[in-house]
Amino acid sequence: LPISRETDIPQIFNELGFKTGAEPKRILAHVCRRGDIDSKMVGAIQMQALSSTFDVSESVAAAFARRVSRRDPRDPELRIVPI
Repeated sequence: LPISRETDIPQIFNELGFKTGAEPKRILAHVCRRGDIDSKMVGAIQMQALSSTFDVSESVAAAFARRVSRRDPRDPELRIVPI
C-alpha cells in the first residue's frame, strides 16, 4: 500500500531519473534491494530528469538510512540519501 505523504514520513533522494533510463519499477527494486525493505514500506516515487525522491515508512527509516549509506558494489557511484 502506498504511504501517504506526511511531514513525519522520511523522504529519500536517489540518483536515478528518467534521463538515466530509470522507471518507477526499477527504482523500487533498487531501493528495496539496497535498503533490505519490502516494497510496501516505500511510498510514492517522484521522478525528475536526473534523480528521484521517495518516501519510506518511518518504522524502517533509520535502518534503511544505515544500509544505504554504504556503497553498493553493484552500483558504487549511485547515492541514496535521506533529505
